[in-house]
Amino acid sequence: MLPAKKPTGLRARIEGFDLHAGVVIAKHQRKQLEHLCRYLTRPALSHDRITLTDDGRVRIQLKTPWSDGTTHLTLDPLAFCARLAALIPRPRKNLLVYHGVLAPNARVRPGVVALACAIKPTETAKTKRPHGAWAELMRRAFAIDVTTCPKCSGRLRLMAIILNPRAAVAILRSLGLPHQRVTTTPTRGPPHASDDWEFHAA
Repeated sequence: MLPAKKPTGLRARIEGFDLHAGVVIAKHQRKQLEHLCRYLTRPALSHDRITLTDDGRVRIQLKTPWSDGTTHLTLDPLAFCARLAALIPRPRKNLLVYHGVLAPNARVRPGVVALACAIKPTETAKTKRPHGAWAELMRRAFAIDVTTCPKCSGRLRLMAIILNPRAAVAILRSLGLPHQRVTTTPTRGPPHASDDWEFHAA
């Protein structure tokens, strides 16, 4: 276990976790809020740091070298998938956990929650927040512009939304696109395999 570093300002780092409480975002700073949300929903590993070796194993490049000089980790593909699967939360598990005075069994929680309920917000004019278009959401979330034609790079426009399954199948069949319903197989546990890590130093 690495020794904890002394916090500087509103930042603390211990046992691989980094807590920074010095960032404040006001409710009108939508750009900064979007940046924070993108940071929180980033994937566990960057695709650019994952490669396959010649023998078919997964090689992961560390973002920053470890104190012993390790820069890469290599492991079996099944073990790599098992590590990633461990990051998936269990179904119906509460992902938001409260601590301190807001913890479920905190003795002062009823007083804090009651105080919050007693404060009535001032009445303001109700403004309807605009909802982003589906194409715009796809572009911002996945960096995919669905309004650009892949053949001529021209702009596409929405003509209709098909909700009838029979009509959708008929359109896909006329365009020569797959229209069969995809059937999924039941999930199973991963086979027992060695998940020993191999460490590589630069």
